[in-house]
Amino acid sequence: MMFNEDVGTRLSLKTEQMQELQDVDMRYRDRYAGLGDKPWTNSGYAPLTQERNTEIRSILSPQQYEQWTKNYERRTPASDPQKSTGSESTPTPAKNKP
Repeated sequence: MMFNEDVGTRLSLKTEQMQELQDVDMRYRDRYAGLGDKPWTNSGYAPLTQERNTEIRSILSPQQYEQWTKNYERRTPASDPQKSTGSESTPTPAKNKP
């Protein structure tokens, strides 16, 4: 689960915030799972993540949201070098035509 006690402590979440965020996690879990083994490669990943992050932003204070985005926000591998497999930014060479 994304929003656990450790995250709650680090972000100084109130009990109500933690419950709301855990509810968000539960609602989106199946939707992310439906995107396949590598959801970040699915065209539905970015809009789903944006939708989820909008909900999260409505629950957190501006300071909490800023801290969360720096440390926990879901990113695509291409935008997160630590998760990149290297293939996302490698261009395919053009084939020469005779």
